[in-house]
Amino acid sequence: MALHYKTLAAQELKRRDNTFPKWYFDIPEAPEDVLDVTSLPEKAGILSAKEIEITHADGVGVLEAIKSKKWTCVEVIEAFCKRALLAQKYVHLKPQLT
Repeated sequence: MALHYKTLAAQELKRRDNTFPKWYFDIPEAPEDVLDVTSLPEKAGILSAKEIEITHADGVGVLEAIKSKKWTCVEVIEAFCKRALLAQKYVHLKPQLT
């Protein structure tokens, strides 16, 4: 028997949510009246000063910082992944399954 699409959607959302770090669920949603959410990642308190610096750098700056060993590849990847999760939280970059 085929599962109802709402059951499948709920299962997929649960699976997806289990892959996110705990802090993702602790940060509040963006206020309804806020139209520009670009400053919210810095205000959330999740990104360190170094991660903010990394995610504000352009591609050439990132490459130069890695080459000079100012940042590691792991630091860069983690910073951008955290910022992407914050974007997911604030602008709902997820498919609507329900």
